Amino acid sequence: MKANGVSPARRPTIADVAKSLELSKATISRALNAKGDVDPATRDRVLAEAARLGYVASSTARALSNGRSNCLGLLVPSLTWPWMLEVLRGVADTVERSVYSLMLYTTARGPDSEQAFLSQVIPSGGIDGLILIVPEGMLPYVGQLAERGLPVVCIDDRGQHPEFPAVATTNREGGHAAAAHLASINRRRIAMINGPVEYGCDRERFDGYRQALEEAGIALEPDLVEIGDFTEEGGAQAATRLLASGLPFDALFAASDLMAVGAMRTLREAGRRVPDDVAVVGFDDIPAASQTHPPLTTVRQPLYEMGRAATELVMAAIRGDAIDQRLELPTSLIVRESTGG
Repeated sequence: MKANGVSPARRPTIADVAKSLELSKATISRALNAKGDVDPATRDRVLAEAARLGYVASSTARALSNGRSNCLGLLVPSLTWPWMLEVLRGVADTVERSVYSLMLYTTARGPDSEQAFLSQVIPSGGIDGLILIVPEGMLPYVGQLAERGLPVVCIDDRGQHPEFPAVATTNREGGHAAAAHLASINRRRIAMINGPVEYGCDRERFDGYRQALEEAGIALEPDLVEIGDFTEEGGAQAATRLLASGLPFDALFAASDLMAVGAMRTLREAGRRVPDDVAVVGFDDIPAASQTHPPLTTVRQPLYEMGRAATELVMAAIRGDAIDQRLELPTSLIVRESTGG
């Protein structure tokens, strides 16, 4: 008894796929390994037939034959970051449509995690490329991998490490859109809760905010700018400091949705109505942004698209293609009820 035309006593091979499609084994191998000299339509046929037959490549044989594992690594600080799952979904969906598998690593335990990651990857060569979302301190360690020829692509690198190809978003334009929107609804005292200024994304968001105020004829007041840490509690504390200063403000731009959520909680506890007394804009458009009370106006980062683009870049680098050193995806303003939308 046979299933899918292949004896159940053995696992389907490249030869079985080649016979079924009447193609050479070399063509099947090139298609399965994402070689650039295979017609896309042929590659799609090969992948579909391989799936139908239940063909699974031997990672050992594959590594021996071409020096590759056909596995990508994704290194992230923690899966608890609110926008991380959207990025991960973009990575995973792109990997799923390719010949690659995916290994997920985190640096949640700090230096111990970093050393464990390096000890797993460097000796074994277990991944062909690395997608990276990590704290600043990890990048020197990853440099060891890049020096050995491993393709590395960063997501949201904050502009600090131009030696690595990166996928980012238009942070300056996003900050400008947030403040310009607040000015357009006749708010004249626009406060800001920014993230740590050592991050390039925060400097860019602040630059956009400052430019929009200038264009609207609004003087920048340094005392209406507070620094948070991208957390809900950090946003709440920054809003508390703004209220304690005694300076009036009728609008607030927070450089992350979580900080905006924390700030709205503080405003509500202080008797300030959103948006009547203070209009609020966040940044990211995490899933929770549309569920706040009131729903949060925010600057959307294309998180899914960032994951997808970074994965496509690292696969292109593995093939030896020329790739963009820095790819910026556009942000967009999403108007909801926290600004009266």
